[in-house]
Amino acid sequence: MMAEQAKAEHFIGYNAYLDGDIESALIHYNKAIELDSLNISFYMSKAELLFEKKQFEEVVVLCEKAVRISSQTPVDKKMTMRIKK
Repeated sequence: MMAEQAKAEHFIGYNAYLDGDIESALIHYNKAIELDSLNISFYMSKAELLFEKKQFEEVVVLCEKAVRISSQTPVDKKMTMRIKK
């Protein structure tokens, strides 16, 4: 149930991002991470958004966390390769 709620929050955040509402997108990405802290796609979406805001240190932290999660849980190998780039 939490995973579905997390995906819904991520979807809302993504649509907010597409609409240019960066702050709302961040709120929803954070909520998605709070609800499902093992889904690395949520970290990557947040990292991409922060990259655009030039918050590079936080981007590195998020990507490192996603790599740690991916090494401890079964994840999509394409996503892991994307993080390591």
